Amino acid sequence: MMSRKFKPGDWVKVKGTPNNQKMEVLKYIVKKDPFCGPTNNHSYLECVWYQNGARLSGIYH
Repeated sequence: MMSRKFKPGDWVKVKGTPNNQKMEVLKYIVKKDPFCGPTNNHSYLECVWYQNGARLSGIYH
């Protein structure tokens, strides 16, 4: 079994983004490619962050 680098509740930053927004990890997800099917479950994270009072979320590799 592959160990996961992050756990839900961890705070992370995406390198190379202009504002270096801190995000909270929600969970690991299975990203589905329309041609290849499901990808590795241990490589995509769903994260949430707050900006100007709004809750935003995204999926990051």
